[in-house]
Amino acid sequence: DIVAQATSGLMSVTGYPDTPPTKVGTSLGDINAAVHAAFAIMAALWHRVKPGEGQSIDVSMQEAMVSIMEGAVVRWTVGQEILGPIGSHNTNESPMAAYRCKDGYIIIGTVGNEHWERFCRAIGKQEWMKDPAYETKGLRWAKKWELAKEIEKITSQYTVKEMEEKLDRERVANSPILNIQQVVEDPHLNARGYFLEVEHPVIGKAKISGFPFKLGKTP
Repeated sequence: DIVAQATSGLMSVTGYPDTPPTKVGTSLGDINAAVHAAFAIMAALWHRVKPGEGQSIDVSMQEAMVSIMEGAVVRWTVGQEILGPIGSHNTNESPMAAYRCKDGYIIIGTVGNEHWERFCRAIGKQEWMKDPAYETKGLRWAKKWELAKEIEKITSQYTVKEMEEKLDRERVANSPILNIQQVVEDPHLNARGYFLEVEHPVIGKAKISGFPFKLGKTP
């Protein structure tokens, strides 16, 4: 897994500019390759229905990981730009990252000028809407680190919940950053019946991750 993460370029764009190349927080190389393998098997089965012939399947962990590096790849092949690590920031838009609050961090996402203006209203910074330094998304992205400091001067005065309410009123995309306990206890996931309880021969009952899709006729 970690070799696939390293040889795909993923580790080179993960983390912050002043940290070493960083592995993502889960075994994405293993899991992503497995998903591609499952898709390849289904495609081969579908093909077999027509001519009645099977075929071999070759799945590369490295290639499965490079396939999710679409933006970074074309930044180099088209624009000769090597994308580096930018923390939780988006590669095209700003503000779109994690911002510090009194009791944790909140994700805020804006896309384009209309969202930017709604965000400015939400945090009481309407003057930013007329600031030439923030006039376009390209200018805002170029100043993402400086802008983040200014945003955190405001968000750090409020709890995550208080910031959620401010942003919701202006329809600005946002989310708390959940830890694993909060994910397992999440009312939405549990209402959808996502988690599965299985009987393990040694440890007894265990709750595990379920399927991220639901089938109407074959649950």
